Formats: sequence, C-alpha cells, structure tokens
Amino acid sequence: MYRISTLIELPTDYIRNVIRLVFTGNNYGLNGVGFEGVTNYLDPNGKMISTEPIMMPFNGEDENAWNSMVPLIYEYDYSNKNDLLVEGVAITAEQIYKLELHNLKKKVAFIGYSNPEKYVQARIDYAKRKQNNYDWDEIVSQGEEIYTRRLLEEAKKEVIENERRKRDADKFEYRYFDLAEKPFDEHVETVLRYLGVKNP
Repeated sequence: MYRISTLIELPTDYIRNVIRLVFTGNNYGLNGVGFEGVTNYLDPNGKMISTEPIMMPFNGEDENAWNSMVPLIYEYDYSNKNDLLVEGVAITAEQIYKLELHNLKKKVAFIGYSNPEKYVQARIDYAKRKQNNYDWDEIVSQGEEIYTRRLLEEAKKEVIENERRKRDADKFEYRYFDLAEKPFDEHVETVLRYLGVKNP
C-alpha cells in the first residue's frame, strides 16, 4: 500500500499489545482472545437508543491483530491522504491479496531467510558495525557468544515459517527478500528502496 506523500506506519505488534492490555491489563503473550456481551448505544444525552448482543470468536493473537488492523487500513484508503506502511508477522500474502482498496495501491514485500546461520552472522556483523541497534545492546549485555547462540536457536525455529511465507508470496506474485543472500545493511537498503521509503 504505497503512494508518494506522508508515510503513516501501522505495526501489528502495537495492535497486539493494545489487545493484551485491554483484555488482561498487562502485556503478557496470549494464546487467543474471545468474548461475548452486550453493546449499549446511547444518544449524546446518555439516553439508551438500542442494545445489541456482540460476540467475537476465540482467535489467536495474529488473527485478532490483523482483524483489528483491517478497519484502520480501509480508513486510510478511504481518506486518500497518506501513504501507509503496514508491517508485522501477523500479515499473510492471502490477507493482503483479499484487501479491496480503492485509493491506495499495494506494494508488498515479505522478508525471511533460508539459512539461519548466515542470517544470524549478518545481524551480528551489522550490529558490530553500527553499534546503535537492538542487537548491539544485547551483545554488550549478554556477550557476543551467548547472544549469537540464543539468536541462532530462535532463527532455526523460523525457517519452516519462512519457507511457507516465501511460497505464499510467490503464489500471489509478491516480492520476497531472503536476508541470508547478502549483507544485512544491503538488504535494508534494497527493501526500503523497493518500498519507496528513505532510510533515516
């Protein structure tokens, strides 16, 4: 969803955090959320207009994050004033394909990696060169060897999901960037250039 004007960012992680706080009062991870109840509609003077039962089926965090995001996407599409960058692992190629936009044009990119060892080493090298990102802080606090080992354990678990993400992207003819193919900072530039976003 890209057009040349002011850029608005909608991260699905933010929506996920809001849902957690609304339903539980804290920011711990949730397996899923569902609720049922009653909606009371009041006029400006507080007089009851109508009452309606409501129900949201039990969904996992990704579904709830995406379902909450869609009305925001359509609101920006309708207002036709801003570029919109929507990001997060909750988003699938099929969901993007099904969006029926009237003003915004879709420019879609999925990011993953096929080689967890190369991916982790690229991140570590990038952090050591830049020394001002999230990974660098963790390297300093935990030590490079411990942090690299932890990062690699997490990265290996994501490979199957990345394969699925790439298959889905190919199916709908969306771009997929493999972060293990070249240095991390080159990929940052490549993806931002593809999306038409300037690197701050």
